[in-house]
Amino acid sequence: MALIARRAMARMRDARFASRDSLGAVPAPPVYADPAWRVRYRALDPKNVDCTALAAALNDSAWHVRLHAADLVNVTCAGNADILATLRAWLPAVSKATRASGDAAWQPAAHALVALARMVPAEALAALPSFMRNDSHWVRVYAAHAAAALADTLALRTLARDANDNVKEAAIDALSKLTGHADDALFIAALGAKGYQAVRAGAHALKGIGPSPELRRTLLAATIRLRRDSSETSRDARTEVMARLSEVADVSIAADVAALASDFDCELAKVAATLATKLGVATASHCTPFAHVVPADAVQLAFGADVRLRVVMAKTSGGGSFVVRLRGDVAPIMSARIVALVKSHYYDGRAWHRVEPDFVIQGPSPDDNEYVGHPRFLRDELGTVPHVRGTVGMSTRGHDTGDSQWFVNLKDNPRLGRDYTVFGEIVEGIEIADGVLEGDVIERIQIPSSMKRSAQPSRASAARDTAAIEMAAAIAARAIVGQGAVFDDRETIDSVGASSWTQAIRGAIASAMGLALSTVRSYVDCTNACRLIGDASVYTLERPVITGDTAVVWLGHVFRQTIGRSKIGRGRHEIVVARRGGDWVFVRWGTVFST
Repeated sequence: MALIARRAMARMRDARFASRDSLGAVPAPPVYADPAWRVRYRALDPKNVDCTALAAALNDSAWHVRLHAADLVNVTCAGNADILATLRAWLPAVSKATRASGDAAWQPAAHALVALARMVPAEALAALPSFMRNDSHWVRVYAAHAAAALADTLALRTLARDANDNVKEAAIDALSKLTGHADDALFIAALGAKGYQAVRAGAHALKGIGPSPELRRTLLAATIRLRRDSSETSRDARTEVMARLSEVADVSIAADVAALASDFDCELAKVAATLATKLGVATASHCTPFAHVVPADAVQLAFGADVRLRVVMAKTSGGGSFVVRLRGDVAPIMSARIVALVKSHYYDGRAWHRVEPDFVIQGPSPDDNEYVGHPRFLRDELGTVPHVRGTVGMSTRGHDTGDSQWFVNLKDNPRLGRDYTVFGEIVEGIEIADGVLEGDVIERIQIPSSMKRSAQPSRASAARDTAAIEMAAAIAARAIVGQGAVFDDRETIDSVGASSWTQAIRGAIASAMGLALSTVRSYVDCTNACRLIGDASVYTLERPVITGDTAVVWLGHVFRQTIGRSKIGRGRHEIVVARRGGDWVFVRWGTVFST
């Protein structure tokens, strides 16, 4: 404690400490004015329905305004002939599958059906069957919304059996509110759906159901099947299923529940262990998370590589394109993961499934919804770039649950900064993003130019060991320190010596993190020497092992173990770099824990 106090006092007396302790300001994103139509969009007040204003808005030049007006009309506008005429005129376009720029496809008909269900139910009821038979699942989802407004339980039961899990989800959500547990057979059947959104909806609808041996077996089977999928983005569905299992479980399945306490998802492993213990089988959770390898491009991005992605919209969805510049300076690992997905054509041919014209557009998803994403989570990299209009963020449903779905901020959304990572910003074509309609398809995302190394220092003349360590240290600084950990900085650390590799480590970390060299220390093997202050994690870079053109650096990790009895845990991270073409490049990042 005396050492800590002396150090704190010294820092408080040092006028230069504040500047050394702070990172420099990052470049601000571009500034974009709102399009003129968004002013008219915001003028429509959902709390004060003005039928005359809505009638005029239904004929606005911008489809976003028209569709918004349709979503606001209600039964009080049933006597407005202009509104009814416009909505009726939209219905025949239900099978229109493509659109030109500035036009719409099936969207007006879908919104009109739901609006008519609120205003003149008889007309909507007559039109509903053709919408239910439509080939587009987007249209059938709106059929479910209309059936909900009509309280048409027969239609909802049909849609709850739909082949598409988005339709199934919408129908089950509506049906459970109308009939309660009268349709539990449909909800139980949904537990076997492929789409996580339908499984989650079915499990949620079963809340409060009475226990039975058959139901326990079905829930247990669904839990085991979802775990076998090995998808981290199944967490929401699995959590809902486990909640229902907890409500109906008894000692007959205690051993099966205990087996679920071994999982790749630590949160679900804890839930299973708690339930098994409650059922009389004392169980400790054991989780084996999937390894998250840092992509090779993370280094170049962290050092300022100018990487841009051109998002090309399908001609059948209005065409056009917009360009996103990745912000590797604040989110290098996430940006690198996005680059890898783009190179694998992961996003090509997929749609924007969420469109809120005065908020965000979101997508793409393999199943056109927020519950199905890439099977491996992306870690948050919260930074200082604000969520202003034109920035691009990562969709999550909790800390470190990025599912590879983007969202584009269509307006300034500062409240998102504490929970969502900004990894890019639109630098060209924002009007194309503004014009996206629900279901619009991305033809492809491409990298129009090779990655630049504008901010990465040349290593052509550097010694091979210094170059390798500099590369590894920069990765550690960005990937680990940037996540909130700290490096141990005891004064006694320098006693290990000031060899060239030690200086290289310190220099690389200081450069990458914007710190003064004197504030960065490094030492060999902290297994018995590291100490923790509070709940901080401490990372230490060890001496490299260089074999031929490959260098391995071990990063020691000491942390406070909070599961069960508090204790100190230790682990090691392996950083591998290799010399290729006369330069050192990142190869892989691995983790070996021994707590």
